[in-house]
Order: sequence, then C-alpha cells, then structure tokens
Amino acid sequence: MTRLDTQPSRPQFHVEVPAARRPAVDAVLRDVAFVLHLTQKVKAEILAEREERDARRLAPAATAV
Repeated sequence: MTRLDTQPSRPQFHVEVPAARRPAVDAVLRDVAFVLHLTQKVKAEILAEREERDARRLAPAATAV
C-alpha cells in the first residue's frame, strides 16, 4: 500500500528579503536581463552571417544548373 505524506519532510520557511537587499537583487536581475539581451543579439548576428555565407555559397551552384 502506498503511503501519502501530507507534511513535508523538512520545515518549509519563507524568508522575506530585507529591504536593504532589495536594491542589490534588483540590480542583479537588471544585469542578468542585459546580458541575456546581448546574448540574443549576438546569436541573431551569428545566425544571420551564417545564412548570408550559405546563400553566397549556394547561389553560384544554383545558377549553374
């Protein structure tokens, strides 16, 4: 028979972030969002360059057929 535990095995605590730390947390989240934005931008540029390179490589072969 399966036992159903209704209580967690460890105490569950919710610790409120002190007001003094909130600006630091906000700054870290803002920095992380900025890095994510730059990463997505660089990825898009890399993919665009790859598509252009492939298009240039395939264009002469397509006209020769």
